[in-house]
Amino acid sequence: MPAENMDSLTLLKDFLHIDNVKQVLVISKDGFAIESVGNFKSTNMDKLCSSLALAINGMEAMSSDLDLGRFKNMSFEYDDAFIVGAAVKDAVIALIAPDASSLGMMKMRLQKHLPMLSKFY
Repeated sequence: MPAENMDSLTLLKDFLHIDNVKQVLVISKDGFAIESVGNFKSTNMDKLCSSLALAINGMEAMSSDLDLGRFKNMSFEYDDAFIVGAAVKDAVIALIAPDASSLGMMKMRLQKHLPMLSKFY
């Protein structure tokens, strides 16, 4: 099905077809979970959502302050997790995986789906 014809939940579930992507979150820029598909460990969702929103909001402010253009995405690598986050209009899309082995595919799929996701969020 072409991305233009997908609803928001179908678009989010499409990220789960990427090897190693275990969870996809949509987070409001004030730190609340809007939608979530998949499951990655037993994560404290409130802390994760507020932390990611804080980081993305900070990066957007920095890009504005330094006149760097529009903020696109960021990634966080930990011993046991890898997170890629991208800002859409009023939210943050976060892909969570156990490692960075699918980083290229995660970024490509984000780039492909962000225009459609920005219509929903």
